[in-house]
Amino acid sequence: MAITMAAAATEAAAASPAWSQLLLAVLGSSVAGGLLTTALGSLRASAEVRRDGYARATSVLVRRTEYAYRVRRRTSDDPATLAELTHLGSEIQEELAWCRAWVAAESAAVSAVFDGVCSEISQEASAWLREAWTLPPVSRPTEMNLGEWGPRAGRDQIARFQSATRFRFGWRRTIPAWIVKRWLRRKEDTSRSVATMGPASDAT
Repeated sequence: MAITMAAAATEAAAASPAWSQLLLAVLGSSVAGGLLTTALGSLRASAEVRRDGYARATSVLVRRTEYAYRVRRRTSDDPATLAELTHLGSEIQEELAWCRAWVAAESAAVSAVFDGVCSEISQEASAWLREAWTLPPVSRPTEMNLGEWGPRAGRDQIARFQSATRFRFGWRRTIPAWIVKRWLRRKEDTSRSVATMGPASDAT
């Protein structure tokens, strides 16, 4: 009897570590699963923040381009209208400054592209904006159709910026920053060269 009880005790003691290891494994997998879920949730949230930030930056580029059209299509030069347009211009400048700071903090490589795009859009839009302020308000519906008047380069610049933002999402985000920066700089240099050359003229 004593021998049987001793043997049972020995078997229980031998089995105990196995149960302990199993319990630790279960707890460990639960903790690891929780950590993994939390990490994936944080990654998704981070991606959403980046997506919203870059969408906001794209939006302000569009608004900067369109502002000259808003001024040109004004229907009055009364103080209220002028004050509203001036306030809108200030809002766009403030938003543009915020976006430049945000993009610079998010990615130095993309920031270089964004700064270049901002400068190019501002250079062209500012010239049209100065002319828009000197022109009289529109007085007939047909005058709302501006024809060839107004900035045209905004679409190409915005497309360049959106192309650069792709490196901040998905598998492209794993590419080393120095490679992305070099590649984007090379693309920017090519774009500036094409813009400087202008459209090729036909041989005569």
